[in-house]
Parts: sequence; structure tokens; C-alpha cells
Amino acid sequence: MRANTVLKVILFLPRLVLTPISAVTTLIIGLTFFVPFWVEIYLFLMTIIWLPFSGYIMSTSWLYQKAFVLRPILVIISIPILVVLDSFLTLMANPDKADKYNKALIIDSWPFSSWSDIKNMDFIDEWKGFSFALSKTRGIKSATKT
Repeated sequence: MRANTVLKVILFLPRLVLTPISAVTTLIIGLTFFVPFWVEIYLFLMTIIWLPFSGYIMSTSWLYQKAFVLRPILVIISIPILVVLDSFLTLMANPDKADKYNKALIIDSWPFSSWSDIKNMDFIDEWKGFSFALSKTRGIKSATKT
């Protein structure tokens, strides 16, 4: 899909710039995690912020597949929204790296070609250490597909 290729090219520059900054924001926000119950409140707030965008991503992907006439309009509207959402995701501190990876994977895969695409994504089920989970999960799945 051309829309997904355009999205990935546009996302490259903000990710390149914001990734070093995210280390600073993670440190600053991470210091607040020493406050009792703040981690749970913070994760709840991040989930509340993510929910409408998740619905937007799912619904526009569905609409992109069903209404061919609306595709250019959806691309023009959705790509800036997804860039802002991805920038927010890059800057937010998250004690669960798997959750952050899963959300970035959803943004990267817009527009989904079908609901089976969502089911077949390489989501990380639990936190095992970010790089460990990436290498083990992808290695097992790629070995079983061949």
C-alpha cells in the first residue's frame, strides 16, 4: 500500500529527532514513579489518551478498505494525526516497553488491509526485556512460518 509507505517515510524524521529526547523525558517522568500509586495513575491516563486514537486507527483502516473514493482524504487527514500520535508515543515514558512497542506497531501498520492483519501482528504479550522479546518472538514466528 502506498499510504503505508508514505507514512513510514514521514515517520522516520520525527523518530530520528525525538528518540534521543525520549531518554531525557523518560528519566524525568521516571523519577515521578517513586511516588506511591503514581505508576498506576500514569498508565491509566496513558490508556485513556490512547483509546480514542486506537478507535480512530481501526475505523479509518476499515473505511480505507471499504470506501475507495475516500482514500485520498483519509490519507491527508490521518497521516498528520498519526505522526503526532507517534511523536507522543515516542516521548512518553512507559514502564512496560512491550506496550509501547505494540502501539508503535499499530501506528506503523496503518491502514490495515484486513482484521486478520491485526491478529497476525507480532505483538509482545508480556514484558521480558524489550530486545529479548523482539528477538525471541520474531525468531519463533519466522521459524514456524517456513
